[in-house]
Amino acid sequence: MKHVDKFLCVGLLCLIQFSIPGRAGDVAESLQSIHAIGREGQGNEAAMRAWKHISTLSPSALPELIAGLNDGSPVANNWIRMAIQTILDGDGAASSLPALEIIGILSDRANASAARVQAFDVLQKLHPEIAGPIEAVFLDDPALPLRRLSVARLLQQADDASGSDRGTAELIYEKALVYARDTDQVEAIVSALNNMGRDLTPADAFGFIQNWNIIGPFDNSGREGFETVFPPEKEVDFDASYQGKNGEVSWDAFVSKDTYGKVDINEAIAALKEVTAYACRDFYSDSEQPAELRLGCKNAWKIWFNGEYVFGRDEYHRAARIDQYVFPVKLRRGPNRILIKLCQNEQTESWTREWEFQFRICDPLGRPIVEAAHGQEDHQ
Repeated sequence: MKHVDKFLCVGLLCLIQFSIPGRAGDVAESLQSIHAIGREGQGNEAAMRAWKHISTLSPSALPELIAGLNDGSPVANNWIRMAIQTILDGDGAASSLPALEIIGILSDRANASAARVQAFDVLQKLHPEIAGPIEAVFLDDPALPLRRLSVARLLQQADDASGSDRGTAELIYEKALVYARDTDQVEAIVSALNNMGRDLTPADAFGFIQNWNIIGPFDNSGREGFETVFPPEKEVDFDASYQGKNGEVSWDAFVSKDTYGKVDINEAIAALKEVTAYACRDFYSDSEQPAELRLGCKNAWKIWFNGEYVFGRDEYHRAARIDQYVFPVKLRRGPNRILIKLCQNEQTESWTREWEFQFRICDPLGRPIVEAAHGQEDHQ
């Protein structure tokens, strides 16, 4: 089992008694009916029949139901979760839980976050003596609710140490800061470190890059800007001017003042729609070293690193988060050029107005790489 100490898990399992009775044979068919739920209630009757059936199954069916969360829509997953909860509330659920299979789902990061979080919730509810020790291994987990649990344990350890061993507490807070992604935990860590004499903001602590050169707007009518090759994609010349959507455009320096390093293109250019912009800068490294580009963005984007195309997503207004996208690269000694294309679409609802991104460069463990001093001076 990857990412979980299998010897620890097996040892804990030996402490409890459980059986794995035979499963009902048509779980897959029932899940298929629930997954088929469409918009505006299509398929609800069949889904209700399927839900009533799976809700009466024994706990031995839980691994298959939890695995069903890998493929479901948010609506379908809610139905499956309700069925799981009904089973967990039944008599004898703890004694007949196939815990080893549940741990197998939890430990396999190929499973969807929804399935793995549900697997942990089941263990936590019925066998907290298993869930407790496992909780510590999620520090680098892609499922953010699980990662939050491990960070919370570190924060408790740091709080406990702060009264008697300030140095140890500071080290634990710094470790927690590497892995924390939820803003409330980050703010708690930064506050604690500042109380110890540090002078940090979340943007500083995460190493978000706040100084950029930005140019735009170029066109994105009909959402065609994502594939259109505008001049900055051919050559970056910070002294050049080009024909943009509404006239001549040129590169301008922009510094984000956001607490979490968000670069607001609306502020840098203007609050426009159906437009494209570019952000570019050089990041200086003292040595050649492995690194990760970490981007958070809710609109369409593309990214290039040292002239090589890295990746892009042509979608709009999905939820953004810290380190939403992670790409391994190798920093070369000296300047490393980062170019990001950012598109805004035609929607005018209030929740579509944001046009921004967060970006940082980390080592493979998620620790921000500090830019070489001469590079920092160039961006002041």
